Amino acid sequence: MRVLVTGGAGFIGCNLVRYFLERNYEVSVLDDFSTGSLENLDDMKDKIKLFRGSIGDKEVVRRALYDVDVVLHNAAFLGVVNVVKNPWKVFQVNAHDNHIFFEQVLNSSTKKLIFASSSEVYGEPLEISEAKKTGEMDYIDYRVTAYGIAKKLAENACKVMYENYGIDTCSFRYFNAYGPHQTSSASYGFVGGIFLRNALENKPLVVYGDGHQTRAFTYINDVCDANLLAVNTKTKGDYFNIGTERETKILELVNLVKKITGKNLSVIHESARSYDSRRRCGDSSKARDVLGWEPKVDLEEGLTKTWEWMQNNSKV
Repeated sequence: MRVLVTGGAGFIGCNLVRYFLERNYEVSVLDDFSTGSLENLDDMKDKIKLFRGSIGDKEVVRRALYDVDVVLHNAAFLGVVNVVKNPWKVFQVNAHDNHIFFEQVLNSSTKKLIFASSSEVYGEPLEISEAKKTGEMDYIDYRVTAYGIAKKLAENACKVMYENYGIDTCSFRYFNAYGPHQTSSASYGFVGGIFLRNALENKPLVVYGDGHQTRAFTYINDVCDANLLAVNTKTKGDYFNIGTERETKILELVNLVKKITGKNLSVIHESARSYDSRRRCGDSSKARDVLGWEPKVDLEEGLTKTWEWMQNNSKV
């Protein structure tokens, strides 16, 4: 079976490439390397077909999709700081270019498409409930970012692709994926990777606000497992929360990073950022029921694996 991973040089993408190669799939990668790194593919470059270009480039996309059975669509303009500073570029890449890409998928041999969506589609609720986890039907149109809006639009397009054109699709709303190869720069990175990178460089850990905001961290191998299960399941254009359901305060993450790295790092509190969600934790019961997916790696184990990888692969 031939699989195309868009954004295959990025964090989630390169892990998917490695995961599917290990299971004897033929894998191609489409990436414009705007955020992804060729280094992420170094150990696999002789085993994959690599197409350098944008998902908005029709000709490159046509060539990349040739004779492909499954598309794992991860290409996007991303990064917490980036998407806040450049909302119009978010729409350019994650909406306009996605439309071009999907149009080419409709005219290809593709039988299955798995779209990397985000928990950002939920926005920020008017009232924070300490008990309720966010379910797939809880789309709250309140303080939704350009990133979340574009992801939701792409989800809808995936549903249309299934219902009107017969291509089986699904959208995965990832909750704070982390692990090896995660970018840790301030513009593109996410909190887990940034904290571990700072630990590696003996820098303080920066916490925005009081640190009581919560996230549900999901290890990359669990993300890859979900993709494989979906490849082998009829998903009918549906969307799924992919998250651990364990809420972790940012201050708890700080303490775990200190414990795992063995470093007594200083913590700097800066003003809360207006675009940061106060609470983010999803109900993943649909993924359990339909896909048979369960997260296997808890946060301490996953951070330990990530820390070990960083130590062995860092240029610091």
